[in-house]
Amino acid sequence: MKHGKGIIIGGGIGGLTTAIGLLQLGLDVEVYEAAPELREVGAGIWLAPNAMSILGRLGVANDVMEQGFQLSKMNLRNARMGIITGTDQTYIREKYGFGITAIHRARLVRVLAKHIPEHRIHLGKRLLRVEEKNDKVTAFFEDGSSAIGDYVIGADGIKSKVRNSIFPDASIRYSGQTCWRGIAQVNGHALNGIEASEIWGKGKRFGISRISEEEVYWFACRDAKRGGQDEHGRTKGILMDMFKDFSEPVMTVLRNTSVDKMIRNDLDDLLPLSTWSKGRLLLIGDAAHATTPNLGQGGGQAIEDAWYLHCLMEKEMPLTELFNQFYKLRFKRVNDIVKRSFMMGKIAHMKVGKRIRNTIFSMTPESVINKQFMDMYQVPEKEIILSQSIG
Repeated sequence: MKHGKGIIIGGGIGGLTTAIGLLQLGLDVEVYEAAPELREVGAGIWLAPNAMSILGRLGVANDVMEQGFQLSKMNLRNARMGIITGTDQTYIREKYGFGITAIHRARLVRVLAKHIPEHRIHLGKRLLRVEEKNDKVTAFFEDGSSAIGDYVIGADGIKSKVRNSIFPDASIRYSGQTCWRGIAQVNGHALNGIEASEIWGKGKRFGISRISEEEVYWFACRDAKRGGQDEHGRTKGILMDMFKDFSEPVMTVLRNTSVDKMIRNDLDDLLPLSTWSKGRLLLIGDAAHATTPNLGQGGGQAIEDAWYLHCLMEKEMPLTELFNQFYKLRFKRVNDIVKRSFMMGKIAHMKVGKRIRNTIFSMTPESVINKQFMDMYQVPEKEIILSQSIG
């Protein structure tokens, strides 16, 4: 079989989408996930038109939309809920066929998994190490088992063990911001017509997005030292005090979230790597180019990686060369998004000059804002990708 057997480490968004794409080519691939069940750390995710159009090409988009919520308008607001600027998804949807779909991460993972034969997903397989020898790669797992393949795709996140095994000096960068996330049981009427908004304050922000008729995904970010933790059971009180100067529906959202469903993570990204592969080992998604979530493109760029691999793996060429081409075709775009996202986080948390910032954003025509997003939402068709690659 072309390219032999593939081992995908990581059963998250990138790993599962990659498996779907490669299986549709008739390739032999299997997914190995550390967790005992398929789940995603986090609460909600926005899938932008670039991600949705790829899922459409792979035949998955309709299932995703059925489990998510289609956003029609996204607004940037101040702490009093006044609109600074906004984007109407109608124009974007007409241009690309998709707008932004907001969905619970766990539901997204389950939808993706349904498009993969059950016997090709192995759970409870926490990676210890990978070894390449005689044109084969062996993945060794903590439970004592192993898997042998012709190549390994590391889709195991920002703390990737695959990456650590081949690029141990890779550097994770802290953004200076920590983030809480949760799902509130709130119906649309309590949101006063808000579907999705990001609210900017002084050194902090709050995001709200409907993901179903009765659920709201939210995130709360503030400047903080790395590694901070909340005293058990006090997270809700901490957040309600932190955002007490923000207008409704922020307090309503927090009140209607179970404290044991709130999670906290520092916001990190990955400093650029000079390559994403070594021999028959390839990194994708956050393992290769983790970004902060400020542009809503973390999952989207992992899905784009899956699409490019789907296209390139049709070619008859040595895997090492194919992996090098994958990096050359993808690096500039993802590195630009990583940089833009990091900078957007700094702009959002400005303590000095925020009124000037808000004025500049409010005076920027929506057409200009849309143009910036249009570049990000463009995804080449397969024929274009193949024409850009060599060999």
